[in-house]
Amino acid sequence: MKKKIVLILSLFNFFFQENTIIKSFFNNHLNLKSAKFTFRILTTQNNEVKFESNGEFLIKNDSYKILTDDVIYYYNDSFLYSIITDEKEINIYDISNVEVSNDNILFKSINPKELVVFLKKYYSYELILNQDNKTYTLFFNNDFKPNYEIKFNSKFEIKSIKIINKNSTFNNILFFENIKTDIEIDDKEIEININNYKDFFINQLWKF
Repeated sequence: MKKKIVLILSLFNFFFQENTIIKSFFNNHLNLKSAKFTFRILTTQNNEVKFESNGEFLIKNDSYKILTDDVIYYYNDSFLYSIITDEKEINIYDISNVEVSNDNILFKSINPKELVVFLKKYYSYELILNQDNKTYTLFFNNDFKPNYEIKFNSKFEIKSIKIINKNSTFNNILFFENIKTDIEIDDKEIEININNYKDFFINQLWKF
């Protein structure tokens, strides 16, 4: 009888801890005010790297900036600006009602706040303690969308995101480093000033 009680208490404690960790993970990212980090994107096919890109991400409230090897992105007031410096071109998209789709899945996964909102709304999830006993992996499953594996540490900092495409041999992995949260970010760092690009061609688009 004592063994059964101990087992029941152990199971209860495990589920309580699991729910606490998951809840804390969601709250941490949904309430994110500001952050800055570097990232690396790998696109693989049958475990072979086909594409690699590096960049930096800054977010302050609902505005963010993404710097990649060849494009700079700004998101302000429901509009996304992509600046292609080599071609002197700016594309402007209204993405106020655009959610994660197969067309923009990789781009939107860079923003942890936006991604977590999407996953919490549409996915079931399961938490696993990794073998290092220092990190966790949240598995997100949806029968009609790509699955996700998010690895994070005890501070709830996301270390990597794996996007698993069910109907393709291509998968994407994002690695995050140099993470700083709740920091001071000047508005000038994160808001676009069109006047700085007077000699650029501006292309107004409505789909992303």
